[in-house]
Amino acid sequence: MLPFCIFVGSMFDVIKAILVGICASAPLGPVCVLVLQKTLNYGRNAGFVTGLGSSLADTLFAAVAVLAVAAVQKFIEDNSAIIMIAGGIIVIVVGISMAVRKSMDQQTRVNKVSARFPLQAFLMALSNPGALALMFALMLIFNIDASCDKLLTILGVAIGSTLWWMLITAVSDKLGRKLNFGTLLKINRIVGALVAAFGLWMLTKGTLDIL
Repeated sequence: MLPFCIFVGSMFDVIKAILVGICASAPLGPVCVLVLQKTLNYGRNAGFVTGLGSSLADTLFAAVAVLAVAAVQKFIEDNSAIIMIAGGIIVIVVGISMAVRKSMDQQTRVNKVSARFPLQAFLMALSNPGALALMFALMLIFNIDASCDKLLTILGVAIGSTLWWMLITAVSDKLGRKLNFGTLLKINRIVGALVAAFGLWMLTKGTLDIL
């Protein structure tokens, strides 16, 4: 009976961790916009691979939250302005590269998957100090503490985040196939401009915090 109770308790912890992973990925921000842009331009596989970059960052944040809360949280707080500036520069570069794209063809949209897609999402997610704070808050909300299995918690967050991007890319790919490429190009430029603007805000805020 005791082993069964332990098994049930562990599975419950995994379910909670999966929900944390979903909630951490769900907010609409530059990473989500980037995933949608890759899906619309290059297809579902490209969007999903991009999302995996964000999932990796969320998994690292989860590992930090359950393994080294106090030390890393202090480091983030002490260096938040520098992290914000570096993140702003990364986001601006990504946004501009999206906005200045001049053309795309159907073959590229459907088949292209590049290793830089998940790297872009990973760096973008990693450069957001608020993402780690959100992970701490979600751990608290779902009552995930030191008594929970750390490895299962980290694994659950990775699964939840991955499931979220599978859903988002599947839905956006179906919708994107109904749009013509002229419309997709306009969306691409608007999205790129928005991402760059968000990066400029991060850069400005970080600079003002230092000053």
